[in-house]
Amino acid sequence: MEDKEKGSSSWIEASERGLALGMLSVCCLALKQLATGIESALVQNGAGIILWVIEFFGCILLLRRAMLLHVGEPADPEAGYDLLERYDMYRFGRRVCTCSSFIMAAATTFLVVYVPGNIFSTAFQESLEMMGGSLALPDGMVLEDRPGLVFISQFLYCWIYGSILSAILSRPFKVIKITPEQ
Repeated sequence: MEDKEKGSSSWIEASERGLALGMLSVCCLALKQLATGIESALVQNGAGIILWVIEFFGCILLLRRAMLLHVGEPADPEAGYDLLERYDMYRFGRRVCTCSSFIMAAATTFLVVYVPGNIFSTAFQESLEMMGGSLALPDGMVLEDRPGLVFISQFLYCWIYGSILSAILSRPFKVIKITPEQ
């Protein structure tokens, strides 16, 4: 029974951390969409790059902080985290990313279905034009008609990215101390 309670409290904590991670991504997504209304292409591209950098590094930092707060400080700082603690960090990071992926997928689906001229539909149409006839799609296929496809593809993309990032962040990083020679 104690393991069940620990598991459910871990999911509750993961959902809270995932909410923060997902909201960072959703805020950046909303600001990118707002930036498309700006007439200047230079400002649009600059805002897109800045928001991408904020989202990329912000998500990494938030996920790392969530994983470290979940596990706590290592018993022996010199030795770092043991194998069980690293696995717990990875598993918790995956849970955080699962919750965050649902939020991001829902926001992306809402954007595609309800906001005309959104950045995803525009990028999809541009990629189809670049590929020309090499991609066989049904006539008149638009993303707005496929919300399930948008949701599942965005969820899988975010979840896979988060799982890989959790695996990387849970690996041991040893600090090398350099002492001056006497």
